[in-house]
Amino acid sequence: MRKKIISVVCFLLAVFVSHGIAADSAPFFFLQLSDPQFGFIDNNKSISAETEAMNKAVTAINQLKPPFVVITGDFVNNSKSKEQIAAYKSMIAQIDSSVKVYMIPGNHDR
Repeated sequence: MRKKIISVVCFLLAVFVSHGIAADSAPFFFLQLSDPQFGFIDNNKSISAETEAMNKAVTAINQLKPPFVVITGDFVNNSKSKEQIAAYKSMIAQIDSSVKVYMIPGNHDR
């Protein structure tokens, strides 16, 4: 677990550096989402609640237009479910193309 946390921190530092973050630069922000986990709420019977929540998140992302978004897993509840995977990918595709999206899979994404 500690190794994973260190990896995520190193990843975020690399992203900051690649975006030219400096002490005298304009204010900077990014968004981090975690566990969209399509299929979780209704135990893999439905994805409607997760779709509704993710739609709100995507709307906020597109309004705020951060330089990037980090989405940490779990993206889906059942990695074998084509419906859950397709729904997740469809929602991510709706994020404005000017916003970079970085995804870090979780244990449900294997």
